[in-house]
Amino acid sequence: MVKQAEQYPHSSYNYYAYGKDDSLLDRDVCYDALGGDDIKRQREYREHARVDDDRIGQAISKQLFLGSKDYIKQMEKKFGVSNTRLERGRPKNNK
Repeated sequence: MVKQAEQYPHSSYNYYAYGKDDSLLDRDVCYDALGGDDIKRQREYREHARVDDDRIGQAISKQLFLGSKDYIKQMEKKFGVSNTRLERGRPKNNK
């Protein structure tokens, strides 16, 4: 495992984030919508990847499962846990 996508030799990250040549890739048409030139697209791609990375890290630190609803239900059942974050403190007294 690597800590960052650019460290993985088979990742498309370096192509999209830094413009490094990769003859195995076909450019994703959605990539062009990120900006008017390569510099803007690369900067925007890096920002999107960073935000997604942050969300994944937060979910992992909160011990939440990531995936489809079916996958989450399957993991909850398998591990006998709930995929929800409980509120801090004591439960409210509903008298």
